[in-house]
Amino acid sequence: MQELEQQKEAIIKLFESWLPENAMIAIEIMKGNPELKELVTTHYEPMTEAIFESKSLDVFIDFPAKLAFQIKRNKQIPFFQCLESVFQLVPLNYISLTYLKLQKIPWWIFLMPQLEDVDLSHNLIEEIPEEISNLYNLENLKLNQNKLKRLPQNIGKLKKLTKLQLDFNDIEELPESIGDLESLNWLCLERNKIESIPKTAIKLKSLSWLSIEKTPLGKKNNINSGIYTSVDRQEFINLLK
Repeated sequence: MQELEQQKEAIIKLFESWLPENAMIAIEIMKGNPELKELVTTHYEPMTEAIFESKSLDVFIDFPAKLAFQIKRNKQIPFFQCLESVFQLVPLNYISLTYLKLQKIPWWIFLMPQLEDVDLSHNLIEEIPEEISNLYNLENLKLNQNKLKRLPQNIGKLKKLTKLQLDFNDIEELPESIGDLESLNWLCLERNKIESIPKTAIKLKSLSWLSIEKTPLGKKNNINSGIYTSVDRQEFINLLK
């Protein structure tokens, strides 16, 4: 145990040297030692949680250097120049960035594959980058009340996604890859411009609820509320024609 503590202190010194190459070395060392990684993560946990509280997220949404400045000035956690390597160590699986007038998804979110729940609703976001596939642990994604016009093909790589909320956007069509969301059980498309759903959606065996209310497709099929696809399977299949 004493040896493990010494290793932990060595890793922390590497991080706190502020040198990207040292941070990379530390990351590589921890990859082969889960117990050591847990110790280091636990060391930073209370400090990182303080930084990542909702009330302080605006410090670095558009300009990550502001976060670095705050960290350095307040000496709360080390200033990592190599953010790409260390963001995955942040002990956080949920992020909420609502009502912030964001026009795009902050780039640093895609550096955090540990995220399981992301709420970006009530903003002005116009597109979802292909990098969304980096969030392979994502289970819940809320992007309702934005300015989205399309979804990227890579959305289909989110194999753990169970809930996708996209109501009140300007989406005109869904990508063929929507059928690859094998865990999806809840899909809200209300008040979009969707006229059809790809036939690949027939593969969504886990889908139990779908909302296309106030869409051209919904109006055409006289659907004014959510469909429980597990019950109304034929009704769902008819939508794919």
